[in-house]
Amino acid sequence: MVHTRLDNLSCEPMPAVIGYHPIYELPDGNRDDWTVSVDARTHWIEIPERLPTGETQPIENFFNADKDRMTIKLKNYALIDDVFSNLIRDANVPLDDEAHVQRQGTG
Repeated sequence: MVHTRLDNLSCEPMPAVIGYHPIYELPDGNRDDWTVSVDARTHWIEIPERLPTGETQPIENFFNADKDRMTIKLKNYALIDDVFSNLIRDANVPLDDEAHVQRQGTG
């Protein structure tokens, strides 16, 4: 588990953005057989240099290459280094601060 804390010691507002870039190693096998799901409702639109524009879209729009729109099929994406927000929390866990990324496949 990762905990991050920012303390603004100034009287002025301090805009801040924290981003984690997990790298998931797939076991031996065909990348085309793997999917990734993200517990988020919002995807941030990026420019080609992989920087967010400030515009967002429903996550369903991000899954445009995937028929079921529930998971990201890795064969449809060379790189997934995107910003997701409006995370879906587990309502059964008090003070749930986690969102989940799941990978599934064969290998």
